[in-house]
Amino acid sequence: MVSRIRGWDKDSLRVLIMPDHPTPIKVQTHTREPVPFMLWGSGFMANGAKRFTEAEAKSTGVFIEQGYNIIAKLIR
Repeated sequence: MVSRIRGWDKDSLRVLIMPDHPTPIKVQTHTREPVPFMLWGSGFMANGAKRFTEAEAKSTGVFIEQGYNIIAKLIR
């Protein structure tokens, strides 16, 4: 999915892609760890992440404490 949106018209829409929770294979159940997210479209700049993974997301240093606040970034 993430690679497909590259061909979309970036000026006419905004997209948020994210899971609702992580389920690490190691523990085989939901956890409360942060999840990766991607905001794409008009007004968003790349942050250097190369892959859509928990480890890559953590390496960016971008963290939103209250998950529901991400919607404000999408609709600005």
